[in-house]
Amino acid sequence: MGGKYSRGEERRPLGFPGFSALCCCQKTNREETPLGFCDIKARRSNPSFGREDPAYLDMAYFPDNDLHMAACAGDLPFVRLYFTLGKYEVNHRDRENRNAMHFACFYGHLELVIYLWRRGCEINVCDNHNITPLMKAVQSWEDKIVCFLLEHHANLHIKDSMGNTALHYAVYSGNSATAARLLQYGADIEERTKDNLTPLLLALRENRLKMAQFLVRMEASVHAVDSQRRNSLMYAVRCDSPVMVNLILQQGVDINLKDLFGWTALRYAIEGDRDVRTILLELRKRNREYIERLERQQRPGMVRGDASGQR
Repeated sequence: MGGKYSRGEERRPLGFPGFSALCCCQKTNREETPLGFCDIKARRSNPSFGREDPAYLDMAYFPDNDLHMAACAGDLPFVRLYFTLGKYEVNHRDRENRNAMHFACFYGHLELVIYLWRRGCEINVCDNHNITPLMKAVQSWEDKIVCFLLEHHANLHIKDSMGNTALHYAVYSGNSATAARLLQYGADIEERTKDNLTPLLLALRENRLKMAQFLVRMEASVHAVDSQRRNSLMYAVRCDSPVMVNLILQQGVDINLKDLFGWTALRYAIEGDRDVRTILLELRKRNREYIERLERQQRPGMVRGDASGQR
């Protein structure tokens, strides 16, 4: 089921006669950012900027047998008939280890989900990517099904093969209401993926800015860092979002933190030609002025102290 990512891998530069000649005239002295973190100019009008969804999230969810086909269609009479005739067991798995609950949840058939649960169909079953029915319901914005599963003890701490929990799936889908529901039922807001991304870092990487704002309001840590020791401020700079940069700064994030490559958020902003660099430059200026003012206030006191000590 691996495959390539559906977005971003096959992109090529625009081409027309003389295009490369024009490009060579546009060279700047800016340095390339480590691993290309901020090399592409962020565009708030492009919501897909930066997204790196796991390949299996974009793949079509097709059944390979009659039972699962009926589950996809929400055809309860046929599902019931297959069980009555003994053609399929309730927890029949396909080649991807998916049961009927996976399909009913993904395609939003609440009545069928309830019926399957009453028949003993597993709700915490994992497919070949360790994806649960709850994750599929979250991915498809099926809030009523999510509520039903949570009320009936769906495990929201299970991780898929990339380390994503149901809360990470809510981040990928950009559904703050579902994220709030998961948190209400005990989801860990600081849980990490295999890439060491918390839900907040993931939201920023995926350019899900409303989700990121929601997570900050829910007291997600802005101090968490990923595998390259990049913090939320660096990711907000990458998104070039003044709202997120200011919000994260208000939480007391370390603006001087350096990642594994020795880069700060300000350096990423400057070399990445981000508009938010003006915010960070202004903040650095104010900090320096504040320090200089403190030093000036201390100097007269030190002089008076020395003079009094000599008397």
